Amino acid sequence: MMSKRVWQAVLVGVLAAATLHGEVVILKTGDRLEGEIVQETATDVSVRMSRPGSKIRFVRKIPRRDIFQITAGGESPTSAPASQVADKPTTTQTSPTSRPARLTRNEQERFVRVALTAWEKDAYRTVGSYLYRLINGSSGEDLAHWSATFEEQADMSLGDMAAESHLQTALEQSHGRKFRLRYVTAYEKPFLAPRLADAYADVLKESFRCEPEKRSRSVRSSRSSSRNRKTGKTIDPPKESNNKPTSFAIKDWLDKPDDFDGDKLQARAFASHIQMAIDLLAERFKWDDQIKKDRKLADQLESEKKALLALKEAVDARAKGGLTRAEREAKVADRQRLQEMAKTAAEQREEERQEHIRKTLEAAQALELQQNPPTPGGVAPAAKAD
Repeated sequence: MMSKRVWQAVLVGVLAAATLHGEVVILKTGDRLEGEIVQETATDVSVRMSRPGSKIRFVRKIPRRDIFQITAGGESPTSAPASQVADKPTTTQTSPTSRPARLTRNEQERFVRVALTAWEKDAYRTVGSYLYRLINGSSGEDLAHWSATFEEQADMSLGDMAAESHLQTALEQSHGRKFRLRYVTAYEKPFLAPRLADAYADVLKESFRCEPEKRSRSVRSSRSSSRNRKTGKTIDPPKESNNKPTSFAIKDWLDKPDDFDGDKLQARAFASHIQMAIDLLAERFKWDDQIKKDRKLADQLESEKKALLALKEAVDARAKGGLTRAEREAKVADRQRLQEMAKTAAEQREEERQEHIRKTLEAAQALELQQNPPTPGGVAPAAKAD
């Protein structure tokens, strides 16, 4: 019969093994970290670990972006670590913490509570993170149950909330960066496609406000009022036209990209707005299955894509100081006018020269007749010998 001390030693060993092999965190580098997950947030995971050959325990906080997979202790991962699939392309569907095992009922309830609370606070990134894990870790029957719960408490289905949270997160993170949807599941694709279509249409017709460039002090001072030295009257500088639009809508410029006449600052701001439309359209092609089925819709969107790219190129050129089509035509017209003026002036000078030659010849002939008048018989007198 085992003594009490032996039983205590066995119990401690079992608890230590359970703790040590509670969870396995597989990093994208291929490293495996075994321990106990003590805290999870939308951005990181805290794991209590033990140093090899030591009883010292510590908590390590691991960013989710560095995590490839989390599995239960002793369970083999469903796919190879990142170090073994480094050559394979990744997609936006890849989860930073993909859980192949089903979530327990308590975990599902906790994820639902966190998502609903975050939704009320407009914390879309947190909502999307927890719903992604809920969807991937639940059965179809569970998802139907939780979808009914979301409709009851938030007046929208689980798929609707997941799609909306991922779309809003991408919009929030797109300021100054590329619009990109992350961690989208196949479950929410039917709910995401119409939202992408609406967002794309809104960007095309949205009136984007672009403030014009402000003139520098030196430019303003150089255009200040002056006084005519002869008359003494004050001469005001010509008033600048303020009728240039400060708001631009993409749909108004798709068919006339070379006519965009905003200044450099407006062009830079508008170019970012156009890039958002291009990115949204790219996501539509990626997630909207209807485009693959409807050839007419696909052709229409391809045509719009080409028009957007042409407009983006023209606006980028304008931001670098390029001229609009009207300005280029005016410049060519000015050049032609100057050439015509130069040609007219040259012709006038030639006429004046010819007239001067003619008058000079006539004067010479008159002088000759005056010095040597003809005789009455019509014969000119002989020249006198020297």
